[in-house]
Amino acid sequence: MPLAALLAMLTFISTINLIYTIYTSIKFKPDPSKLQPTPRSLTSRSFLLQLSLTVLTSICYGLIIATIDNSTIAVFDPHEILQIAVGSNATVVKKAYKKLSLKHHPDKGGDSQTFNEIAKAYSALTDPISSSNYNLYGHPDGPQSKTISFGLPPWILNPEGATAVVMILAYLGMFGGLCTFAYNSFNNANKKAEANHQAKSVAGLDIKHLQMGLNGMSTSTDVLWWIATTPENLLTAKRTLEELERIKKEREGMVVGPDMSSGGWADEDTETSRVRRIREEEERKAIERMAGGKNMLKTEKIEGMDEGVVGIEWVRKTLEDKGAWPPKIPCLTPGSPSFMGTMPPGPDGTPMDPLSSPAVRRNMIMMIARQNSQHLNTHIELQKAAKDGNIDGRYFQESLKFRMKTSLLLEACLRVAAQKGSVNLVKTIVNTVAGYKIGVENAKDKKMISWFKGAVQAQYGQGNIPGVNIGDIKIETEDEDEVATGDTVTVSMRMERVHAEAFTRQKVELCRKQGLDPNVELRKYREGWWVIVSGRIKDAKEEPRLVLLQPVVVNNIDRKIVEFKAKFKAPPKAGMWEFTVDVMSQEFLGCDVKVVKDVAIVNEGELKKEGSYVTNEDEKREGKEESSSEDEEDGDAVVVNSPRNKSKEGREGELRKRNVRVEMDTE
Repeated sequence: MPLAALLAMLTFISTINLIYTIYTSIKFKPDPSKLQPTPRSLTSRSFLLQLSLTVLTSICYGLIIATIDNSTIAVFDPHEILQIAVGSNATVVKKAYKKLSLKHHPDKGGDSQTFNEIAKAYSALTDPISSSNYNLYGHPDGPQSKTISFGLPPWILNPEGATAVVMILAYLGMFGGLCTFAYNSFNNANKKAEANHQAKSVAGLDIKHLQMGLNGMSTSTDVLWWIATTPENLLTAKRTLEELERIKKEREGMVVGPDMSSGGWADEDTETSRVRRIREEEERKAIERMAGGKNMLKTEKIEGMDEGVVGIEWVRKTLEDKGAWPPKIPCLTPGSPSFMGTMPPGPDGTPMDPLSSPAVRRNMIMMIARQNSQHLNTHIELQKAAKDGNIDGRYFQESLKFRMKTSLLLEACLRVAAQKGSVNLVKTIVNTVAGYKIGVENAKDKKMISWFKGAVQAQYGQGNIPGVNIGDIKIETEDEDEVATGDTVTVSMRMERVHAEAFTRQKVELCRKQGLDPNVELRKYREGWWVIVSGRIKDAKEEPRLVLLQPVVVNNIDRKIVEFKAKFKAPPKAGMWEFTVDVMSQEFLGCDVKVVKDVAIVNEGELKKEGSYVTNEDEKREGKEESSSEDEEDGDAVVVNSPRNKSKEGREGELRKRNVRVEMDTE
């Protein structure tokens, strides 16, 4: 029937849509470095409404089908089946049953279904239980209708006249609405897929941009330059500048009517808009947390439009007075080791100023400002402006967002450096991460390290400087006496956090003063370190090759000992190798540790050639029972006379001495 078919179609499509929504929600993994379309939440009002409607339509469909099935069940009349009159006595019933059963018996070529009906009819009229079932349910076997029953009015089941016309129009309307719903769902899915593709393309362009620019000679300033000029960062800066220009024109009265650039007021009711508002609210809260909850982020004052307001131009001028602006970018400076080439010529034929682009200029100001945050944050003019509420809230919000984005791109830079296998680039980026987090220009500068250690001791007590002591370092093939080419090598060591006790004590005291639960607050602590293992043939002039890059995240502030263990592939070339293990912090300055360890790598092919297989019977025949007694194993063949089973004294031509040198960054 049309109504049942329509409900079935609606239920089917809605169910498929719900399954897809649940699947995408479960599989969705947010990546802050990409502009991903967020799937519909399983707790959203629209999802719950659709789920309720799907369940309701499923129930209605089942009830209608049950009603139709019940109406099609044949009426069971034993008198008609036995071809006797109603009220016939037992003798007549028995005689009729005997006659018909003989006629329709399957053994005599009769129909088995007819024979069964005759038997049930006889039972309904003679057997007490069957007779009771027949009187109650209309059948000797009991109820025959569906367990679901639902009374529908006749004008729905069998519409006639004007009712039929109205029902047909209703069916057509529902069918049209269903088609519209399916089309919109398909169209929205295509738009989301396209947006997701564009987001991934933007991220891909950023990675390609970093791969093109970064190399082993890059400095921290170079790294930050390439991050500031990624396609996505430049696009964000361009949009910000356009928004500021629009606001400026609005204030000057040059814009008439509402701004429709966002798609109009009607878009505010869409799911995408709600998701966007939730994202913006979460981002705003994150920014306020980064800013320490300062009210300056809530002001609507803008530099250049409101008198006395401090913003990006004030930052640029202050950096210029300090001598930090314009920055000297080594990769764009002829004669620098990381020089990439001159800029394209401008209108006058001379190389263009790399900071001539407003978007590039804006991003670099925020980048250099972060490197000089100590100077800017303590500046008397900024403090006075903050006290008077004369802060450009838009700029400082933008700068905090830019910091968050830069942190993500620094992680991407590490991946690029690992792909390139450049140890120098990896170390430079880790130093850049530490310097950017703390807010200094050069994480290796002695003055900056001295300032940092002084600041830490002022907070945690004299002599309490963060750092790690490295011990029990091993580079070996597990369960083997030596390392061979092609082995899976294990590097292990014991890291002692010398600052664990002081940091824990100060943190607990701070929680008590602020009325916070130390158990809760201490679990929020995160401390990142990087273990960088590189190696080269001893005394070789070539650059060391990166063999391992492994993060170590300490999430217990009171954890004093960290047992580190990781694996890497042994070098393909045999010889005496010099491995360098660098333990670098991305949180602190001046606490990096370097360990140099010599390891002999033997040729795997030679091991296989030197190994010989001798059975126990052969050993007995040769009179070597004593030498083979330790290797005997139930008569099976065992490996003997192999370099991997030799004693140290019996290894001729192999260098087994492993020297260890430890260097600590104490500056």
